[in-house]
Amino acid sequence: MAQHAHGRYDPEGAHGDLSHHAGDPETGHHGDAPSVGTYVAVFLALLVFLAAAIVAGYKVHGLSGSIIGFSIGAVKAVLIILFFMHVKYGTRLTWIFAAAPFLWLGIMIVMTMNDFITRDTRAMPTDPISETRTPIVTTDEARGPVDRP
Repeated sequence: MAQHAHGRYDPEGAHGDLSHHAGDPETGHHGDAPSVGTYVAVFLALLVFLAAAIVAGYKVHGLSGSIIGFSIGAVKAVLIILFFMHVKYGTRLTWIFAAAPFLWLGIMIVMTMNDFITRDTRAMPTDPISETRTPIVTTDEARGPVDRP
């Protein structure tokens, strides 16, 4: 029960009747919960995406394989978050807290790519040993094999 500013109580609360969120007191059933069929369908979809990820891992290589793998993983994550974590049936606040990690992940990926793309790879020194084209162990006729310092 919500109390108004003037001291009287409102039986419906300040935001209207919210009793449907509490579920039926006799059965405990929530009106917003998914059915068993929905759980089975999502589970089967996850199995299909798992098989697709395995096949793509063996058949597709390189950048396109990585993109396909990450895409399949993202779809599986969204299905799990929406249905098994009940975010689909949650409030707006639940959606905000569920989306916040993805926003943070996007920020980290953008900052990492910013660092990676702007690096000048030509300025990096190469292996000094392979540039000299001289062997590490040399032979001195008077002393035999000598290691360079």
